[in-house]
Amino acid sequence: MPTSKTVLDEDEERPAHVCVVYDPKTGRVAHVHEFFGKGFKQDECERAALATVTKLGHIKTAGLKVLHPPELKLGPDMTIRVDPKSLEIVVAERPKRRRSK
Repeated sequence: MPTSKTVLDEDEERPAHVCVVYDPKTGRVAHVHEFFGKGFKQDECERAALATVTKLGHIKTAGLKVLHPPELKLGPDMTIRVDPKSLEIVVAERPKRRRSK
């Protein structure tokens, strides 16, 4: 019986390039864009990631920056932000939601 695969399980299924679009003032991440395949140029990836943010329409791209981490591993209950001073990605466990009565 075949086993199921996840992106984190198989090296060949990991993205070739990742762009993290963020607000440089607060470190809030607006979008994470993953590119699969070969031959990606950093500036092309950046344009595509910002274009996706524009298409989604929830956030204005003016003033946003793009970070190109060499690797980004996230689990289902994880959140990320960018430290505005060090430009390091900060990964944290998503807080548990309180159920209202």
